[in-house]
Amino acid sequence: MIHQALKYAMKTDLVTQNATMKVDRTKKNDYQPVFLDADELQRLPEVIRGRKLEPPVLVAAFYGLRSVKICGLKWDAIDFERGTLTIKHTVILQVDGKTKSGSVHCR
Repeated sequence: MIHQALKYAMKTDLVTQNATMKVDRTKKNDYQPVFLDADELQRLPEVIRGRKLEPPVLVAAFYGLRSVKICGLKWDAIDFERGTLTIKHTVILQVDGKTKSGSVHCR
């Protein structure tokens, strides 16, 4: 989208060059996520009850958060009176030799 906008800006003499022409495109990501169906999601709390990963797995399942968001949660992110969860920290993780990071402000 940016490439097209700058291409138009060049055409109309708003800019002298399109910097996106000097950038290599990223490789297509062939990752296909796997989702739990309704029955599996219903059984999830029972299957993981008492395990170390129970809290983050439940947060991921019911709020749709990615691992970097969950790892950035702190107690002050939870407002029990309002029933809100605020993500406000940046976290960088090394997972399988790959760096993952995330920061978002949302409610």
